[in-house]
Amino acid sequence: MFTFNNSSIPIDHTYWYLTNETCPPLTGSQHVDIVIIGGGMAGISAAHAAATRGLKVALLEKAFIGSGASGKSSGFITPDAEFSFSDLVALHGPIDACRIWKFIESGVERIRTLITTHNIMCEFQEKETLVLATSAAATKKLYYEHETRINNGLSSQLYTQDNIKTVIQSNKYYAAVSYGNTFSIKVFDYCQALKKIIRGMGVLVYENSPAHALEGHRVITAHGRIDAQYIIVATDYQVPKLSPLVNDTYPVQTFLMSSAPLAADTVKKIFPEHDCMAWDTDLIYQYFRFTPDNRLLMGGSDLLATYSTMNGYHQKRIFKKLANYLHTYFPQISVEWEYIWPGLIGISKDLLPLAGKDPHKPVYYMSSAAGLPWAAALGTYAIESLIEKNDEFDIFFNPFRNFLIPHRLQKLIGTKLTFALCNFQKVSSL
Repeated sequence: MFTFNNSSIPIDHTYWYLTNETCPPLTGSQHVDIVIIGGGMAGISAAHAAATRGLKVALLEKAFIGSGASGKSSGFITPDAEFSFSDLVALHGPIDACRIWKFIESGVERIRTLITTHNIMCEFQEKETLVLATSAAATKKLYYEHETRINNGLSSQLYTQDNIKTVIQSNKYYAAVSYGNTFSIKVFDYCQALKKIIRGMGVLVYENSPAHALEGHRVITAHGRIDAQYIIVATDYQVPKLSPLVNDTYPVQTFLMSSAPLAADTVKKIFPEHDCMAWDTDLIYQYFRFTPDNRLLMGGSDLLATYSTMNGYHQKRIFKKLANYLHTYFPQISVEWEYIWPGLIGISKDLLPLAGKDPHKPVYYMSSAAGLPWAAALGTYAIESLIEKNDEFDIFFNPFRNFLIPHRLQKLIGTKLTFALCNFQKVSSL
């Protein structure tokens, strides 16, 4: 059992925020083609896609670019998130699952292309995705994931207990599935670099400029206003404040810890052949990877913290859980943890994004993109939907779709319980 005292608890701070530089807030009035509210992965991706098409764009961010869920994330750039490929097949059948998977992959490739085209320095590292079974029941699911991927033309490598130690140095995992063409980045640096790129393309970026109200084609802030043909609200779990989606998105919480830089041979003590982006099959899963300077990033949560609507700072319980997990699965390494921080991400009741145009207003909503590639792909899709009338994925992402528990029943049992029941029903049905 891992033991700790107060002096060993890491600092509660997102360590890469220490280098942040901000743009001035909005003052006065502006008129643009598209105004985007929210400076995370979805918002800046939409801004870049719009600017590429020659549109005049303004981007409003309440704090600073990358300050929300995107900038706090672990930087796993992989199609896997809340849904594996076999999950999508179970829900939508193989044809639509392949369409959705390719959509998420387009987000992976969009991020990769921008990094390589603009030589963005964001700790880019090619890494395989590695999913680890923590039980015999989960092993069956991974076998099915491997089979489903192969049968639909996707790459997949299956590891059993006979050879799993070639990919992960632990006696605790039952099986694993891995695939490539994925990578990791320091997302905050990516967001900050893309901010400079879109400003160079003419995008008006205003930070410390929270949107207070939407009035027709106008966005109102504390010290200014912007009129636009279209308004895109890309504020993740905070989207209900500016939309009618108050009943359909909810914040869930996860935590990320960063170690001090470790000895070079420590990576091999976990990943003997090649470094991976790994997570396990627990319902509230643990995930981990190494940074280029050999910091170990490790994330997770627990049932109590997951559905909390407030960022949980100074979480000794979560720190102890994650540290104990590492000690249990990898007793061969010793880690000094330097930082821990919480992050809230928006989810929908069926765990698919909420993305689409308001039928009564010139507003497009983007929320509940559970994964960075999802957000990048949705940012581009929003512009394609508004400008090029692309509606290919509206059937899946329509923000006004019906869910398992209707709004009337939700009022009786409460929003938190509604989302917990819907999410667990969705997961258990897969």
